[in-house]
Amino acid sequence: LIPKSEWPKSIALLSTNTVMGLSGRGNIVKAMEERGLKVVVDETYNLPLADATPIVSKAKTRGAEILCCLSFFDDGVMIMRAAKAMNYNPKLIFQQHAAIFPAWMKELGEDGNNVVNSTFWHHRLPFPGNNEINEGANSRLRIPPPLFFGFSYSWMKTLELAVQGAGTLDQKKVRDYLRSTKFDLPYGRGITFDSGGLPAPFSFSTQTVNGKVELIWPKGVATTKFVYPRPPWSK
Repeated sequence: LIPKSEWPKSIALLSTNTVMGLSGRGNIVKAMEERGLKVVVDETYNLPLADATPIVSKAKTRGAEILCCLSFFDDGVMIMRAAKAMNYNPKLIFQQHAAIFPAWMKELGEDGNNVVNSTFWHHRLPFPGNNEINEGANSRLRIPPPLFFGFSYSWMKTLELAVQGAGTLDQKKVRDYLRSTKFDLPYGRGITFDSGGLPAPFSFSTQTVNGKVELIWPKGVATTKFVYPRPPWSK
């Protein structure tokens, strides 16, 4: 989404000392190095995070143009507030989990906007089953479905289709049906599952824009234009 001539040149990577944080760290470092971006901060921190100022200060001092946070909610919010307090304005901020929580914008207000995230489902994806998810959420919750709502639905819908297709609850037959069939699901069409029970790797990129989590990539499903570079903090 960013022309190569405008690529940022450096990244600060802040990772929680958890399975979720550490599992993403290595791939991000590798991807950045392959693209010629310099990793100027590679910091791992324990939870709960008492003070985000020291790690954010390192990112600012070293001029990191990307702030990549493999964070959960509380620490993710703390990092954002610390960045604003010291007027650190990276061109791009990525939050692994925090920005897709409904409470993100409630907690941060305008400061929660223009944060990039990745997800495996979104309620505005043009795939089978999403109308049912949206209708159910609107009728029962009176709100658009949170992203994790769709994850759970997709898992259960896949199991339902597999049991129906196999015509039995026998686990081996259900497994074999999953491995031999293509499925149209809320996150994509023609989904297949390998011997480990996993679909081919996929992801959607989102950004918080005007208080909402919007799709920005792939372009064919984007619901808004990618905001880059990130504007300065609101006053």
